[in-house]
Amino acid sequence: FLQRALDATMLKPSRLAEACGITPSTLTKFLNGQSEELRDSTINKIATFSQTEAPQRPGFSEADAIPFLGTLPEPMAIPDISDRFRMVMKTDVLEDLHILSGDILTFDRSLDPVEGNVVIAQVYDRRQATAETLVRQFSRGVLLGRSQKFVEPIPISEGTSVMMGVLVNQLRSKDWRANP
Repeated sequence: FLQRALDATMLKPSRLAEACGITPSTLTKFLNGQSEELRDSTINKIATFSQTEAPQRPGFSEADAIPFLGTLPEPMAIPDISDRFRMVMKTDVLEDLHILSGDILTFDRSLDPVEGNVVIAQVYDRRQATAETLVRQFSRGVLLGRSQKFVEPIPISEGTSVMMGVLVNQLRSKDWRANP
């Protein structure tokens, strides 16, 4: 967003800041990575002056999975346990592990991930003001996609991600109805 605003106005960061009534160091610190986010009021001032669309603060983006709201036929039912929750996979990011779009995945939030586990995590990008729900394989401080299409590892740390659960069950059937 900020780069688009700078390009649209053809101004240097300090000049853009002054034109918007913002302290120049605010933009400089953000651009240099010394500040992780800009206030909404700052973003709105820049968007108004540069006539550039401000980024939406979407909160949580359900990139890889969404909550399972359907019911399972009796032979496929799993007892409800308070630490477990179900999600429907929406991508093929783990197709090499035979986890496909449409699979119903059960995660347990009481388990700590170990090397090789499939996990669900919220990963935050404070610079973009977004968070994504990702289902990936856990490996030495990164989340890995296991597919020809998704090869970029995603680094995780205490400040940028929250582990929500470890995969304990996977179902694939034509008989279930997600989100009826």
